[in-house]
Amino acid sequence: MSMFKQSALVTGARVIDKGMSLAIVLVLSRHFGEQGLGEFNYFFALASLFMPLMDISSGMTLLQRWHDRDATGRRLLMTQLVILKFGMGMLALLLAFLSDAINTGGNPNAWAVCAAFMAIFFDDLSELLRRPAHAQGKYALEVSVPLISRIIQLIGVLLYLNKMTNGFQVIYIYMIANSVETAISCFGTAGCAPTTLKGAKSSDWWDILKNGAPFAMSGVFCMAALHFDAIILRRYSFADVGAYTAATRIIMVMNVLNGGVCHALFPKLIKAKADGDPGHTGWLINGTLRGFIILFGGISIGGAIVGEHLMQLLYGDKFEQTGAIFRLLSPIILLSAFYSLLGQCLEILGEQAKVMKIYGISAVVNIVGNLLLIPVYGMYGSAFATLVSSAITVALLFVMIFNNKNVIMSRCGIGRAFIFLGILTVLYIPLARLTPWAAIPLGALIFAGLMLPFRRYWLAGMGRLGGDSTPADC
Repeated sequence: MSMFKQSALVTGARVIDKGMSLAIVLVLSRHFGEQGLGEFNYFFALASLFMPLMDISSGMTLLQRWHDRDATGRRLLMTQLVILKFGMGMLALLLAFLSDAINTGGNPNAWAVCAAFMAIFFDDLSELLRRPAHAQGKYALEVSVPLISRIIQLIGVLLYLNKMTNGFQVIYIYMIANSVETAISCFGTAGCAPTTLKGAKSSDWWDILKNGAPFAMSGVFCMAALHFDAIILRRYSFADVGAYTAATRIIMVMNVLNGGVCHALFPKLIKAKADGDPGHTGWLINGTLRGFIILFGGISIGGAIVGEHLMQLLYGDKFEQTGAIFRLLSPIILLSAFYSLLGQCLEILGEQAKVMKIYGISAVVNIVGNLLLIPVYGMYGSAFATLVSSAITVALLFVMIFNNKNVIMSRCGIGRAFIFLGILTVLYIPLARLTPWAAIPLGALIFAGLMLPFRRYWLAGMGRLGGDSTPADC
């Protein structure tokens, strides 16, 4: 299956998954309002903050070493990764309990913290269990299993919504649904199922932790940049958390599109690196980057123009400040696509330690910005801190990818992609006067009308997407 088809399949499944997730959030927002949605999002944000510690990028480690080990070696590695995930998970849960107690002034909700942690843990473990199938280019489980879990969540919410009195009670439904996801994901370990620790050396454990530590710290820094704002806003009110995260939730749904592309890209990057072909590696990254500029840049521009009316349509009049926050944060849709692509590409190429330092710088800027600006400007100060830290991250990652020895990075077509965005911006401005029902489909038609007739120009050098053009045609 070609990379484009794999990307389309995985991305399509993830879009449906996030669409159902958004549907759940919209139902909760209408039923509980800002307060209840804030309760729901706060506990997930708190648990997510420590998720990378239990993850230690075990899936990435398995992918990196897949081609270097035989079947027995892969099974042993899988066993060690599962054991480490459980052990580090206990540490993450303890930190989540402690953080909630500190943040709430000694009035924590231990049950909600535990339920949110378990929901995230089951989902994270499921991804690791499906990773062997991913390494072999099999995508059936990756496409179907998360959808099954999400369907269970949606059905559970609809069945028990009127019986719940607090937003955090919904988390229990998520925990149950994700445990089902874990059980089904076990089928992804076929041929690489966990086994005994026979043959394992003490040095192997240290090697895994040493390799995974930069991934884990990078993840901690990313989670801090994503969720620290919600945790600080909780010190003021759950309503502030609800209004702010209602906007960021839409942005996170948009970001699922880049996840599907990256999912299909990584095995090809690993092979290109193993083949010693930095030119092909650069071509893969360049083409993906250009596609991201055009697609996510277009979405960012559209969000900035029609975002306020769109938030009112989705969440209702109770979420008065969400629209302005969404418009301010719209550039994050493009920026997060950049650092997701570039950061993970560098990690898969073995540069996780350097990426960790960049994410660390970004996290410090974000945290300090939130601590300084939220007390004065509230949600708007948090949004500004997020924009600045994200822009710094992207700039540093661009410098690193262009200087990486495993990548001969081409600048082919990058300028054309930004020209496309400039023209699109001019065409999108009149959409601000329309309702979302008219603006969104008309915006899609404008995008298609600008792209499809001239795709050989905009996408020159991108293979089939550019009309079977080659880099020489760029």
